[in-house]
Amino acid sequence: MNTSWNRFCFVIGLLTTPLAVKAATTVNFDSVPSGTIINNIYADVQFSLVNGNGTNVYAANAGAFAASAPNVVSPFPSGMLPFFDRRNGGIQATFANPQSTVSIDAAAVLPPEYFGTPINKPFLQAFDANNNFIGIAYYPLTASQANYGSYQTLTIHSSTANIKYVQFSSQNGNGSVAVYGEFDNLTYNNDYLVTLPAAPSELRVIKFGRNALAIRWMNNAANATSVKVYRSINNLRYALIATLAPGVTTYTNTGLTANTTYFYKVYAYNTAGFSPPSNTLQTMTLR
Repeated sequence: MNTSWNRFCFVIGLLTTPLAVKAATTVNFDSVPSGTIINNIYADVQFSLVNGNGTNVYAANAGAFAASAPNVVSPFPSGMLPFFDRRNGGIQATFANPQSTVSIDAAAVLPPEYFGTPINKPFLQAFDANNNFIGIAYYPLTASQANYGSYQTLTIHSSTANIKYVQFSSQNGNGSVAVYGEFDNLTYNNDYLVTLPAAPSELRVIKFGRNALAIRWMNNAANATSVKVYRSINNLRYALIATLAPGVTTYTNTGLTANTTYFYKVYAYNTAGFSPPSNTLQTMTLR
């Protein structure tokens, strides 16, 4: 909500409308020339090279071999083959805001001189803001399967929308020949599958005073990120008076006028928007 709605809401029904679900964002690396350092050129995601030679990440021309031609993402500048494995490091994409779903298109690339059965695979792994591991997705095809080497989408989903950064590269070792990864089309979404929270209920007064009222409600939302309390003196214009942690079920409103009628509504909130309102509470301070 913007500041004006935080302060005054003339039509409470507007508060129950969910925020528009953000469409997935895809970075295809094609909007810049090959060889461009892309570390900081995108508004809501930053790239860096980890455990490699330097920290720069490049848009690199892969021609017809790109999932979306001409560029892919690479740790190498223009003029070098763009695919890589863990010996060259990994590319990290760090999001300005945590995401619920992140995917990248990955192709497995074998060196022309390989011998044996390849078992190493390109991968995508995700972490939260505290560097806790969330999950990993591997290239799904084996060397014996049809279409091995084609682009496949690696996806990680978090039901709590806490993916702060991802890293992608290709395994090396495992007693196997090298398998390089070529990567394109990083896609992310921070509202995917996030649903509106359930409305609070049983809003009531638990303590009366001349200049204060204490209210209580029942929390019915397991997916709320906060609770918002609104107050009115005419049941038409409501103002936000408190934003509380999602598990809080009581609030004491101080600084009120004696012998005055007040109206209250409580909402649960998450990234999808506001819940429907609780029941409307009409009450009065003591004389």
